[in-house]
Amino acid sequence: MAEINDAYRILRDPGRRAVYDASRHDGAATPSASPWATPAAPPSTDGLFGRGPDVAPAPVHSGGPRLPWRGMAIFAAVGSVAVLGASQVIGPPADRGPDNVLSPGACVVIERNDDAREVACSGTSDLVVTELVGFDDTCPYGTDAHRDRQGMGWACVAAAP
Repeated sequence: MAEINDAYRILRDPGRRAVYDASRHDGAATPSASPWATPAAPPSTDGLFGRGPDVAPAPVHSGGPRLPWRGMAIFAAVGSVAVLGASQVIGPPADRGPDNVLSPGACVVIERNDDAREVACSGTSDLVVTELVGFDDTCPYGTDAHRDRQGMGWACVAAAP
């Protein structure tokens, strides 16, 4: 395998190939003059990667990787304008009514089994959830504790102001 690697290294480098061809032709200084032959380059001085002298060295950057700040700033500006424009065109969300998940400020009715069920607020004599507490806590003074239908704890309910 080492011999194969050495042969490949010689054949892929035009300079080394020229030296090898010259040594094979009993001291002749030029490779075979075939119509598809390329002119021989001088032997490579870079033994690490086999690059010839006509290959420019890789650019060296000082500091860390370069970021496209200008493109990122333009993208952020366009995105901000799009969000602001959409907020002007799209109105506030429509009230979808009760979603059966109690939260403070939700209007409720009390069912026969003492569960609090969310309903749409009517504005007159509504019962409103002031806060939700766990089963091991108590509701504040002036509110009544009723079970949350979802079993999450107590709904502290008071009459709407």
